[in-house]
Amino acid sequence: MNYECLVRNARDTQLCGLVLPDRVALGSTNGTVALEQSRTAGGHKVVDANRRTSNRIIDVPASTFDAWVARLGVDLAQVTFVKIDVQGSEVEVLRGADTVLSRPHIVWQIEVDPALLRVRRAAPQDLFAIMQRHFTHFIDLGRNATGDRARRIADLGEALGYLNASPGSHTDLLLCNLETSASSHR
Repeated sequence: MNYECLVRNARDTQLCGLVLPDRVALGSTNGTVALEQSRTAGGHKVVDANRRTSNRIIDVPASTFDAWVARLGVDLAQVTFVKIDVQGSEVEVLRGADTVLSRPHIVWQIEVDPALLRVRRAAPQDLFAIMQRHFTHFIDLGRNATGDRARRIADLGEALGYLNASPGSHTDLLLCNLETSASSHR
């Protein structure tokens, strides 16, 4: 249902060729993963293969982001924006995206949800470490954010401390490279 909706929306908004719908789970490995289907759009999530407690779990093809981009022949020089909202699997997706992450002109939007990260056996610090290696600045899009919205990546942990203060808190970040030298990330 989600896939058909995405294809229809890409076609209806004349974004074919800019939006690339595919039936694949992006992560840190190639193969297959267990996907728990949700009754609502956007609630599907990758689960541990041994957590087959529901009849809504199916095996789906999996690919690293880098392998997927290569398979489709995407010209990364033409990519300017990537959005990741994968229900706590953000660390896994980024671990499979070294080539895409190495392109400093691409702006990323990534969801940060500490509770969902923990379900996938990752900590917010794991996600922050990857972000700090690849970006120089971020903008917190969360309505509960405090302080300056646009900040240097070195301030990430401190700026997102509010997420730990209330259970269920999450935000989206825009991440970018505003400096020309990779050595100036901090």
